[in-house]
Amino acid sequence: ISSFLTVIVAFVTALLALLVYPVRALLRRARRKPVRSDARFRKVIVLGLDGLEPTIVDRMLAEGRLPHLQRLRERGGYARLGTSTPALSPVAWSTFATGCDSSRHGIWDFLARDRNSYLPRLSSSETYGRQRFWRLGPFRIPRGGSGVRSLRRSKSFWKVLDEHGVFTSVLRVPITFPPEKTDGVMISGMCVPDLRGSQGTF
Repeated sequence: ISSFLTVIVAFVTALLALLVYPVRALLRRARRKPVRSDARFRKVIVLGLDGLEPTIVDRMLAEGRLPHLQRLRERGGYARLGTSTPALSPVAWSTFATGCDSSRHGIWDFLARDRNSYLPRLSSSETYGRQRFWRLGPFRIPRGGSGVRSLRRSKSFWKVLDEHGVFTSVLRVPITFPPEKTDGVMISGMCVPDLRGSQGTF
């Protein structure tokens, strides 16, 4: 019975979301700030590849083994960037998002030390509070009391763009969980915890 109820609830929720979507889209458009009309480019795409070693890429481009990346380089921009200190993925992506180094955004590694227990914990987000439930016979219905917050400090560039009325799509960028509230769309990437609060099966 519970599986059947889950399917019914999912269907009704999807139907309501579909019916309410036009109203939400109109409200979003009404709240959106006007974008400057003197922009040189209407769209910009930033493609980030984690762990891409530039000397290998330069050699493969020279050998003609990366034709699609070669075409992107010719039509767009291509430059070497400095990395973060320390040169680890969560640190580098947080630096990319905020333009700040670790001393300002606060992400130094995948894990950090819990100051109370000295046990390792995720460095990018934390769960707070305690989940409360309503009891309905054998069922427990969650009613809040807990949540998840990002531990990354400093403002991301897509939040700045959002404040200036620029729509952004942030797809699978690491260290973006929980997703920030913006007028765009965001799907968090690496370091999304699984249902157990670990990094095993995100």
